[in-house]
Amino acid sequence: MAHEGLRSVRRTQSVHCGQAQIEEEGMSVSEVTLKKVEPMTMASIREVVSGYEDMGAHFGEIFAHLGKNRVAPAGPAFAMYYDEGYKEKDIDVESAVPVGGAAPSGDRVKVRELPGVEQMACLTLQGSYEGLDEAYGRLIQWIEAHGYHIVGPSRELYIKGPGLLTRPSGYVTELQIPVEKA
Repeated sequence: MAHEGLRSVRRTQSVHCGQAQIEEEGMSVSEVTLKKVEPMTMASIREVVSGYEDMGAHFGEIFAHLGKNRVAPAGPAFAMYYDEGYKEKDIDVESAVPVGGAAPSGDRVKVRELPGVEQMACLTLQGSYEGLDEAYGRLIQWIEAHGYHIVGPSRELYIKGPGLLTRPSGYVTELQIPVEKA
Protein backbone atom coordinates (compact mmCIF):
# COMPACT_ATOMS: atom_id res chain seq x y z
CA MET A 1 0.00 0.00 0.00
CA ALA A 2 2.29 2.71 -1.24
CA HIS A 3 2.14 6.08 -2.97
CA GLU A 4 1.58 9.55 -1.57
CA GLY A 5 0.29 10.54 1.87
CA LEU A 6 -3.44 11.14 2.22
CA ARG A 7 -5.79 11.38 5.27
CA SER A 8 -8.65 13.04 7.20
CA VAL A 9 -11.81 11.75 8.67
CA ARG A 10 -13.69 14.79 9.95
CA ARG A 11 -16.19 15.56 7.23
CA THR A 12 -17.19 12.44 5.36
CA GLN A 13 -19.64 11.75 2.62
CA SER A 14 -20.27 8.06 2.91
CA VAL A 15 -21.40 5.97 0.00
CA HIS A 16 -23.46 3.28 1.69
CA CYS A 17 -21.97 -0.17 1.24
CA GLY A 18 -23.62 -1.74 4.30
CA GLN A 19 -23.66 -0.88 7.99
CA ALA A 20 -24.09 -4.33 9.50
CA GLN A 21 -21.59 -5.53 12.07
CA ILE A 22 -20.05 -8.98 11.80
CA GLU A 23 -19.48 -10.52 15.23
CA GLU A 24 -16.59 -12.95 15.57
CA GLU A 25 -14.60 -14.13 18.55
CA GLY A 26 -14.97 -10.99 20.66
CA MET A 27 -14.41 -8.52 17.83
CA SER A 28 -16.62 -6.88 15.27
CA VAL A 29 -15.74 -5.68 11.79
CA SER A 30 -18.02 -3.23 9.99
CA GLU A 31 -19.00 -3.47 6.36
CA VAL A 32 -16.87 -1.43 3.95
CA THR A 33 -17.87 2.15 3.16
CA LEU A 34 -16.44 4.65 0.70
CA LYS A 35 -15.71 8.10 2.13
CA LYS A 36 -14.48 11.39 0.86
CA VAL A 37 -11.91 12.66 3.35
CA GLU A 38 -10.92 16.30 3.59
CA PRO A 39 -7.39 17.73 3.71
CA MET A 40 -5.96 18.22 7.18
CA THR A 41 -2.96 19.58 9.01
CA MET A 42 -1.01 16.96 10.94
CA ALA A 43 2.04 16.66 13.16
CA SER A 44 3.96 13.50 12.30
CA ILE A 45 7.13 11.46 12.41
CA ARG A 46 7.99 9.29 9.41
CA GLU A 47 10.73 6.69 9.51
CA VAL A 48 11.48 3.04 8.90
CA VAL A 49 10.95 1.23 12.23
CA SER A 50 12.17 -2.22 13.17
CA GLY A 51 8.71 -3.32 14.40
CA TYR A 52 5.19 -2.10 15.10
CA GLU A 53 5.94 -1.77 18.81
CA ASP A 54 8.26 1.16 17.99
CA MET A 55 5.33 3.34 16.96
CA GLY A 56 4.28 4.02 20.57
CA ALA A 57 7.41 6.11 21.07
CA HIS A 58 6.50 8.16 17.98
CA PHE A 59 3.11 9.06 19.42
CA GLY A 60 4.67 9.94 22.77
CA GLU A 61 7.11 12.26 21.03
CA ILE A 62 4.37 13.88 18.91
CA PHE A 63 2.06 14.47 21.89
CA ALA A 64 4.97 15.88 23.95
CA HIS A 65 5.80 18.28 21.08
CA LEU A 66 2.16 19.39 20.83
CA GLY A 67 1.91 19.89 24.60
CA LYS A 68 5.14 21.90 24.72
CA ASN A 69 3.74 24.17 21.99
CA ARG A 70 0.22 24.32 23.48
CA VAL A 71 -1.37 22.79 20.41
CA ALA A 72 -4.40 20.55 20.88
CA PRO A 73 -5.03 17.43 18.79
CA ALA A 74 -7.93 17.85 16.35
CA GLY A 75 -8.79 14.16 15.98
CA PRO A 76 -7.57 10.64 16.65
CA ALA A 77 -3.95 9.63 16.22
CA PHE A 78 -3.27 7.55 13.11
CA ALA A 79 -0.55 5.77 11.17
CA MET A 80 0.13 5.63 7.43
CA TYR A 81 1.99 2.67 5.96
CA TYR A 82 4.03 3.28 2.81
CA ASP A 83 5.28 -0.25 2.07
CA GLU A 84 3.75 -2.45 -0.61
CA GLY A 85 1.99 -5.17 1.36
CA TYR A 86 2.49 -6.32 4.93
CA LYS A 87 5.95 -6.38 6.55
CA GLU A 88 7.02 -7.73 9.96
CA LYS A 89 10.12 -5.50 10.23
CA ASP A 90 11.71 -2.47 8.58
CA ILE A 91 8.29 -0.83 8.22
CA ASP A 92 8.03 2.56 6.49
CA VAL A 93 5.44 4.28 8.69
CA GLU A 94 4.30 7.80 9.41
CA SER A 95 2.77 8.21 12.88
CA ALA A 96 0.56 11.30 13.00
CA VAL A 97 -1.86 13.42 15.00
CA PRO A 98 -4.21 15.92 13.34
CA VAL A 99 -3.93 19.50 14.60
CA GLY A 100 -6.27 22.46 14.26
CA GLY A 101 -4.47 25.53 13.03
CA ALA A 102 -0.84 26.52 12.96
CA ALA A 103 1.75 24.50 14.84
CA PRO A 104 5.54 24.64 14.61
CA SER A 105 7.64 21.74 13.37
CA GLY A 106 10.40 20.36 15.57
CA ASP A 107 13.57 18.35 15.02
CA ARG A 108 11.72 15.10 14.32
CA VAL A 109 8.07 16.16 14.46
CA LYS A 110 7.03 17.73 11.18
CA VAL A 111 3.80 19.67 10.66
CA ARG A 112 2.36 19.48 7.17
CA GLU A 113 -0.84 19.50 5.16
CA LEU A 114 -2.18 16.10 4.18
CA PRO A 115 -4.20 16.24 0.93
CA GLY A 116 -7.81 15.08 0.85
CA VAL A 117 -8.93 11.87 -0.82
CA GLU A 118 -11.98 11.55 -3.08
CA GLN A 119 -12.57 7.85 -2.37
CA MET A 120 -11.30 6.09 0.73
CA ALA A 121 -12.39 2.48 1.29
CA CYS A 122 -12.91 2.13 5.05
CA LEU A 123 -13.95 -0.36 7.67
CA THR A 124 -13.94 -0.30 11.45
CA LEU A 125 -12.54 -2.99 13.74
CA GLN A 126 -13.76 -3.11 17.32
CA GLY A 127 -11.47 -5.26 19.43
CA SER A 128 -7.84 -6.19 19.82
CA TYR A 129 -5.21 -5.36 17.21
CA GLU A 130 -4.92 -9.12 16.71
CA GLY A 131 -7.93 -8.72 14.40
CA LEU A 132 -6.14 -6.33 12.04
CA ASP A 133 -4.92 -9.04 9.64
CA GLU A 134 -8.45 -10.33 9.07
CA ALA A 135 -9.86 -6.81 8.81
CA TYR A 136 -7.26 -5.81 6.19
CA GLY A 137 -7.99 -9.03 4.32
CA ARG A 138 -11.69 -8.19 4.16
CA LEU A 139 -11.00 -4.63 3.07
CA ILE A 140 -8.62 -5.66 0.28
CA GLN A 141 -11.00 -8.39 -0.85
CA TRP A 142 -13.80 -5.80 -1.09
CA ILE A 143 -11.57 -3.41 -3.05
CA GLU A 144 -10.70 -6.10 -5.61
CA ALA A 145 -14.27 -7.50 -5.82
CA HIS A 146 -15.72 -4.05 -6.53
CA GLY A 147 -13.26 -3.11 -9.28
CA TYR A 148 -11.06 -0.65 -7.41
CA HIS A 149 -7.29 -0.38 -7.11
CA ILE A 150 -5.18 1.11 -4.31
CA VAL A 151 -3.71 4.57 -4.98
CA GLY A 152 -1.94 5.51 -1.73
CA PRO A 153 -0.77 4.37 1.67
CA SER A 154 -3.13 2.60 4.05
CA ARG A 155 -4.10 4.32 7.28
CA GLU A 156 -5.08 3.13 10.72
CA LEU A 157 -7.07 5.63 12.81
CA TYR A 158 -6.87 4.81 16.50
CA ILE A 159 -10.30 5.99 17.62
CA LYS A 160 -10.03 4.17 20.96
CA GLY A 161 -6.82 2.42 21.90
CA PRO A 162 -3.93 2.25 24.36
CA GLY A 163 -3.87 5.32 26.54
CA LEU A 164 -7.63 5.70 26.33
CA LEU A 165 -8.54 2.16 27.31
CA THR A 166 -6.80 -0.61 29.17
CA ARG A 167 -8.78 -3.48 27.67
CA PRO A 168 -7.95 -4.38 24.06
CA SER A 169 -11.48 -5.71 23.54
CA GLY A 170 -12.68 -2.08 23.62
CA TYR A 171 -10.23 -0.74 21.02
CA VAL A 172 -11.79 0.86 17.93
CA THR A 173 -9.60 1.17 14.82
CA GLU A 174 -10.70 2.47 11.43
CA LEU A 175 -8.76 1.13 8.45
CA GLN A 176 -8.62 3.38 5.39
CA ILE A 177 -7.21 2.73 1.93
CA PRO A 178 -7.42 5.32 -0.88
CA VAL A 179 -8.89 3.81 -4.05
CA GLU A 180 -9.90 4.56 -7.63
CA LYS A 181 -11.97 2.52 -10.07
CA ALA A 182 -9.72 0.22 -12.10
